[in-house]
Amino acid sequence: MFFKPSKSKDNTSVNIAYYCTFVYWSVFLLVDSLLLDLFDKAIDIKSINLLLSGLAVFFTSELVAKFVLEKKHKKVHM
Repeated sequence: MFFKPSKSKDNTSVNIAYYCTFVYWSVFLLVDSLLLDLFDKAIDIKSINLLLSGLAVFFTSELVAKFVLEKKHKKVHM
């Protein structure tokens, strides 16, 4: 409502980045819960650090996906 939709947004890259971020958080939380259950020792990380690292994973994976898809697109049209 307040923001205009981006016309240059690459939906495929964004979807790949969503998936990578979801997998990152899922694996982290699974490992943390397994460590807590098996060894009574959890990973000591603050929630904000986990969220910010997920944001970094999102933007990094989006950039990599854009690069790979552009290379693939250029190769097809050659």
